Amino acid sequence: MTLGEKIKERRKALAMTQAALAGEDITRNMLSAIEHDTALPSLSTLKALAQRLNVPVSYLLSDEDDLFFYKKNEYLSILQDLYQKKNFRDCLDKATIFFGDTNDSETALLRADASCKEAEIELHSGSMNKAAKLAREALEFAAQTVYDTTHLKANAMLFLAIAKNPQSPRLELDDTQYVALADIACQNDLYHYLTDQMHYAYRNNAMQTHMKARQLMQNGRFDEAYKQMSKLEERKEHESSFVLFRVYGDMEICARNRRDFENAYRLSTKRLSLLSAFKS
Repeated sequence: MTLGEKIKERRKALAMTQAALAGEDITRNMLSAIEHDTALPSLSTLKALAQRLNVPVSYLLSDEDDLFFYKKNEYLSILQDLYQKKNFRDCLDKATIFFGDTNDSETALLRADASCKEAEIELHSGSMNKAAKLAREALEFAAQTVYDTTHLKANAMLFLAIAKNPQSPRLELDDTQYVALADIACQNDLYHYLTDQMHYAYRNNAMQTHMKARQLMQNGRFDEAYKQMSKLEERKEHESSFVLFRVYGDMEICARNRRDFENAYRLSTKRLSLLSAFKS
């Protein structure tokens, strides 16, 4: 697509007349000539046209037709700078100016996060309607990205519930869904597993089985504990290497208490093998 064709196509997409685009900088005849590629604009004219058309100058001068790529290349750093400075409202406003409703995974994630953070700000300032709107937008943007937005969804759900019903937010909140999202976002299973919380309701079946086996070990029921953990060893190709590393250690203890020294040695070797692999 030529320079003139790009200018004309973009002008029509914005429903602008030639007079509106030309403004006071150039005549309509000159603009018509530019659109028909029979005249070239000066740099200052090109910049003025690009600004009114909300496109980067680089897009108009390029041989490529992917406008979003050029917008992102020129404007994303501006949005990132605003985000880092915690100017979330400005970040969102400029994203709308730059990209409209168009997003790719990266811009959608940035807008989802900024919307969620701005929703929290509005919530604590008492602007519940604004907070609810921003929380909904955060969820909409989150649905447009391939990146993990579990933490954003959990926060947006929480903020939306409070904004919709400040007196009784629990009535608006799906507790089960929120807790599930929050647990996943914060890796609660792994934290409780690392701290040996035996009575925690693990979603991870292997961790749950291992902690039940540890309870049996505490009660001196080593045979039962060994059998429980043997199930994990049988499907080891489907389990976490880290979980297996800890399981092998406890199975070795059980084997020694059962005076099954052959299996104890085998399990110790497996554990050392995994430890060696961790360092690779």
